[in-house]
Amino acid sequence: FLEGGGRKVFPLMALFGGGKTHTLLAIYHALKNPESTQYLSRELYELYRKISGVEVVVIYGEESSLAPSPTKPLVIREKNLEIKTLWGYLGYKLDRYDLVERYDRELVNPDIGVLHELLRGRRVAILVDEILDYMLELPDEKLVERVIRFFEDLATVVSETNSVLVVSIAAGKSEVTGEIVTQTMYARIAKYVKSLIEVLLRVAGNIYLPISEKAELYNVLKKRLFKEVNVDKARAELEVQFKTYKEYPEVFGDVTAFIQKVGESYPFHPEYLTILQLVAERITGQRTRFAIRVSRVLLRQLYKSASNPAMIMPWH
Repeated sequence: FLEGGGRKVFPLMALFGGGKTHTLLAIYHALKNPESTQYLSRELYELYRKISGVEVVVIYGEESSLAPSPTKPLVIREKNLEIKTLWGYLGYKLDRYDLVERYDRELVNPDIGVLHELLRGRRVAILVDEILDYMLELPDEKLVERVIRFFEDLATVVSETNSVLVVSIAAGKSEVTGEIVTQTMYARIAKYVKSLIEVLLRVAGNIYLPISEKAELYNVLKKRLFKEVNVDKARAELEVQFKTYKEYPEVFGDVTAFIQKVGESYPFHPEYLTILQLVAERITGQRTRFAIRVSRVLLRQLYKSASNPAMIMPWH
């Protein structure tokens, strides 16, 4: 928004509980009320306070008034409108429904030139959440395909204008297989989920993860579950364990990298979260929420027991 260059399309990909909606909410409030960012950091405040005149359009797939469809249209009685598509909704929110009215009425994709005209000379932040729920509720696959094409064209247009598109997608990438993982509830549209990711990735060049590294998830667990974590106070006890590992290289191998990881993961064993993530991917898909819930129960059990482990281990 400030310079007119740089990346304009941001696909946010994470399983349930991965921070997608919170990220979108933060962006929304930062754009609507830049002064609020001063409570987060001086750097963010200095950035957002320079941004003005940005129109924000929210598309929320679970609410028909924010994401109308042929089966759940948005009816504007005072204007005698019945909006049935996402492109119709976008045109309406930007006060240019006339540009997309025919396409909305006929349920066909607007020409890419129409989308260019829609955003020409404007600065618009388009925030999209729960789009898979929207796709899941569409009555036939042709409409799903048209939604994917809409986002492909919209991403292309946004990349050439001074607007921004942020789309959250409830999917993940398995650390075990490297494949895209979708929730069980989206199994029927799994191939379309992958198609949506692919078309956005072609323009964006990268997928963004709200909680992108394992270390960040460890930090979430520490903040939510502990009043204080001080690895230095536990250093002596940890050194005893490290010494045991070093004495048996034929069993544990080179532990240099492991010792460094403990500094990031403590009081959790580095492999603790790996196992939690694997279980979450296969059973619930709710990575962060699942990790917090399981860890809370585990900590309660350890606290009540006579056990006093140096770290919270994978087998706990």
